[in-house]
Amino acid sequence: MKMEELNIKKYDILSRIFKYPHPALLTDLKLAENIVREFHPELLEYLETFTECVSSSTLSQMEEIYTRTFDVQAITTLDTGYVLFGDDYKRGALLANLNKEHLAVENNCGTELADHLPNLLKLLPRMKDNLIRLELVKKIILPALNKIISDFASERIRQRNISYKKHYKTLLESSRDYALIYRFPLQLILKILGFDFGLMPGDELKQEKSFTKEIINELEINEK
Repeated sequence: MKMEELNIKKYDILSRIFKYPHPALLTDLKLAENIVREFHPELLEYLETFTECVSSSTLSQMEEIYTRTFDVQAITTLDTGYVLFGDDYKRGALLANLNKEHLAVENNCGTELADHLPNLLKLLPRMKDNLIRLELVKKIILPALNKIISDFASERIRQRNISYKKHYKTLLESSRDYALIYRFPLQLILKILGFDFGLMPGDELKQEKSFTKEIINELEINEK
């Protein structure tokens, strides 16, 4: 699909799914559902499952689920640079260059860092260079999403729970049905991005430029 034909503005609304739970979350989810229904109706069930969870939970319960999933001794994190590079200096380089991209289009990152997934999704429709946007999706967002989703695997969850019990004596209370609920909207975003940007596993860009070039080259050198 050509970038000029892509309704890229939808990512601004879809980014709200991953914000810390707030009173307007259900309203935002309804807007997101309308978008998915219009552009990707075959994926609507992913969002409907998550919406059902939000509708059946109090705000404090959703805050607890979010915290258990992404914050305190979390299953995973939404900071894509940390997911890909950990505390390596490559993440610092990525953050520095992402900050420039955010500033260039006046994309407010709030209290989160430049590589936070919702901030990157908000950035996509604001970027002027289609090639840089494509590279951001392929080299940063999609690989990070794949890693984040893999962290929901049962064995990884079991190991994290063992560690949590060891250090904090008890697990945060959370619904058995909804403890891993965020995997559904994460899978939704992964599929929409792959479809919109025409990216399949193994796809390679013919040309590389922009803020990820130096990081990618360093990774390739280290892998040899």
